[in-house]
Amino acid sequence: VSTQSTGSSGINAEYGITDLVFNFDIIVNFRSTYVNQDGLVISSGKKMAMHYLSGWFILDLITSIRWEWVLNILNWFAKSLFQINQIQVNHRLLGGLKSIRILRMIKVGRNLDNYTRKGPISLALIIVLFLSLGHIFACFWYLLGKHHYENNIEGWIMYYLKDNQYDPTEGILDNVEMQPGYYSASLYFIMTTFCTVGFGNISPWNTPEQIFCIFVMLIGAFLYAIVFGSATNIIMQMGAQQSRFLDQQQNLELYTKVNKFPQALKNRVEDYFYYQWYNSKGIEPSKMMSNWPRNLKEDTSLFMHRVLFAEWPVFSQASTGCRRALSSLIKRHGVTPGDCIVHTEDCVESIFFVVKGHLKILKDGAVIGILTKGDTFGDKWWPTEPTGKAVADVMAMTYAELEVLPHESLREILIKFPDFWDIWVKKLDITFELGQHGKIFEDLPEDLKMFIKVERMPAHNTEMIDETEFDKNDTGDDLIRETRELLTQLEEKMAKKNKK
Repeated sequence: VSTQSTGSSGINAEYGITDLVFNFDIIVNFRSTYVNQDGLVISSGKKMAMHYLSGWFILDLITSIRWEWVLNILNWFAKSLFQINQIQVNHRLLGGLKSIRILRMIKVGRNLDNYTRKGPISLALIIVLFLSLGHIFACFWYLLGKHHYENNIEGWIMYYLKDNQYDPTEGILDNVEMQPGYYSASLYFIMTTFCTVGFGNISPWNTPEQIFCIFVMLIGAFLYAIVFGSATNIIMQMGAQQSRFLDQQQNLELYTKVNKFPQALKNRVEDYFYYQWYNSKGIEPSKMMSNWPRNLKEDTSLFMHRVLFAEWPVFSQASTGCRRALSSLIKRHGVTPGDCIVHTEDCVESIFFVVKGHLKILKDGAVIGILTKGDTFGDKWWPTEPTGKAVADVMAMTYAELEVLPHESLREILIKFPDFWDIWVKKLDITFELGQHGKIFEDLPEDLKMFIKVERMPAHNTEMIDETEFDKNDTGDDLIRETRELLTQLEEKMAKKNKK
């Protein structure tokens, strides 16, 4: 057989690119890590190479060989050493060697699970699988018809030639111009048999062809159910997220309509809904992580709050355990332009860290400051002091993201990690102090002021000051001592009042 290429230049270029990719893959596999039976990731160069040599190397090597090049090399040696002009090799043998490339599909199939989880890619793979099986059966259908034609047995090829007014001569099957017609007719018959029962223009004419068609129809019935059933599910899954969005959008519109929201408030609610959906795609992190182990939740929270822990010294200098605990207590909130985050006279019970966007501070309707990424506002808070009231409004100028640490959560952290007290006092730099202390309760009676001050104290906890749990002579905890003193003073004043 001649070693001349029987394919077009485009096909040869495609073969060349494919071979280059697979040959490069062989090199990469020698340096690819793997997971052993104990679940350990092996990164040793020698072990990685031995693992690949004992696994897929032989298959990869065989399927990457260009057999035309092998024959060309053999011809060169034969001509140089033995004066043989050309080695004669059977066409079918060369075709069989080329068909070894199909074994590459085994290797590709190993990674299909990584792609079939995604809807569009999975749908494309199902279509390719359907066409590939149709191609394989079409080839067998053509070979069966060709065998019958060469042995003067009436079959589908003979009737195909007659219907298309071709002269059924002996060499008509080898006519290159006729090959695309034979292939398209074979593929057309197989695909119509897969999807329907055929249209009768191409049909079996002898017993072997009829048996083959029965087999094809049985396979086609299963393929039709699997392929089109899977395609239907994938298309429905692809539209599931959009369907959820439309459902929530309709519910929001109905809610604002039934409650007769004013247009300005309705616009703000819709703006916030679209902004949140754009950022979260309707996913609620609390539900997503509800069954996760604690360590995984903390690792995820650390990643989600990575900007805060990296750029604010009060957090970056905290211990690892403290940061992990803080990551589960800090909440991230998104705001839209025009949203008022804090109103004047609101109780300031949190500390806000701006990680994105711009905010403005308003007092008596005038802008007195601008907050941007890296700024902090709120009430610095101390356990022995009550929470203050806001002295200004804080409003979003643009879409913004805030990290919010409630005072109650901070109190929990300061109790668990006493070493964080010093970092909190020295490293927290509040851009704008919102809380107002000292003049909040001036008009109240003295005993009521004392009572409210104790009740509003975030560090106050009745269990912590229970006489049965703590020794009165214990002076090691300043927070508990001061709380006891306040309660004692309150009890004495209330007792004097009762006597009067």
